[in-house]
Amino acid sequence: MTTPEGRTKTSINRVLKAFGVYSYMPVPTGRGKTTVDYHCYVRYGELCLAFFIEAKKPGGEATGLQTNFLNERREKQCAKTFVIDDDNVTLHKLVEWLEGIEAYNEHYDAHV
Repeated sequence: MTTPEGRTKTSINRVLKAFGVYSYMPVPTGRGKTTVDYHCYVRYGELCLAFFIEAKKPGGEATGLQTNFLNERREKQCAKTFVIDDDNVTLHKLVEWLEGIEAYNEHYDAHV
């Protein structure tokens, strides 16, 4: 049986696959720096954009350490970050963002 967070991850995986996003899910070992569930990269024209996702059960929130990690990625890498806790609202924000990236790439490719 899948956990509520597992169902969120299944939905995220479907979205990432549909958009051809490279993603890596680090395995937590209890050692080293705190991280989040997904480290992702997507093409943006000639660039590669990093973005990060923390998956939560519906209504769940990132922990303080996860929030610090996400804030640091935004500040130091100018990376996009998401905390996705359901299949509707927060997942839709990811889909909208990836649709924008896809539209930009189509425009970019047509003019290269």
